[in-house]
Parts: sequence; C-alpha cells; structure tokens
Amino acid sequence: MADTHRKSADEIKTAALRKVKSAFRGATGLSRALAERGTKRPPSPQAISQWEQVPVERVADVESATGISRHLLRPDIYGLPNDPSLVDSLFEEAGAEG
Repeated sequence: MADTHRKSADEIKTAALRKVKSAFRGATGLSRALAERGTKRPPSPQAISQWEQVPVERVADVESATGISRHLLRPDIYGLPNDPSLVDSLFEEAGAEG
C-alpha cells in the first residue's frame, strides 16, 4: 500500500486529474461528459488539456461527473479525505496503469 502521509497535495491532485482524464478517454470525453451533465459553459477539450489541476470553479462539476472526491481533486483547498485509503487507491491505480 502507498504511504498516504508522504504524498503532497500536488502529487495527489495531479494523480486525480490523470485519473479523471483517463476515465473519460481524454479531454474531449471529459468536456462532452460535463456538457451532457448540463454544466453551464463546459470547458473545451483544449482548455481541459491545459489543466495542471482542476480549476476551483470546475471541482463540483468534475466531482459530480466522475465520482472522484473534491478532496482528491483539490486537497490544497478541501483538505485530504478522511479515509486515507482513497489516496492509497488513487496511487495504486495510477501505478497499475503506468
């Protein structure tokens, strides 16, 4: 199991964004999913591809579309999740993909 306490907020939010993009097969899929969910002014695929982190104003929409906790998407704002296994699983999945 990964050591949650050694992961920085930057590492966590980067891994979460990778997971989001992967789940929707890239920026185009995520943009489409957000549009289909009725997101007002969904971001373009080009904008999403430039994200280094999920923008604050998009966190709730991305969380709703993906089921990935805002605590993983932006731990620098919302804090780490109460369940450290969420962080561990994020990195275990990332390791299995890479």
